[in-house]
Amino acid sequence: MMVKKAIIEQTGRFPSIFFLYYEEWDWSCRILKAGFRIYYEPKAVIYHKESISVGKGSTLKTYYLNRNRFLFIRRNSNGLQRLIFYGYYLLIAVPKNMLSFILSKQLNHLRAYLKAIAWNFTHPTTSEI
Repeated sequence: MMVKKAIIEQTGRFPSIFFLYYEEWDWSCRILKAGFRIYYEPKAVIYHKESISVGKGSTLKTYYLNRNRFLFIRRNSNGLQRLIFYGYYLLIAVPKNMLSFILSKQLNHLRAYLKAIAWNFTHPTTSEI
């Protein structure tokens, strides 16, 4: 990612509230809202080592990926988008994921998942946490 210094000075850096996952999406939304454009180079090749930071079967990954997905929507959607997300996530995704963790006997992931969701009901969307 290449970003001009003036853009960083105007929009700030990656939001620290995310820590892992979705920080670049949130930052991109702030850049767009500030009136800048985002371009990509379709010929660029990027090699990404999946889950190298936390490990593939990590509860840390389960926690932050789900916590931050919810947080991203809270920070970057309008009322209708948020309502659709909440409806889908709470009525379809949460029960499906909970059942999946239970059936696969991944109770530590189930706890991390529920903790991630609960975090969003007890914390603000700002970085001042």
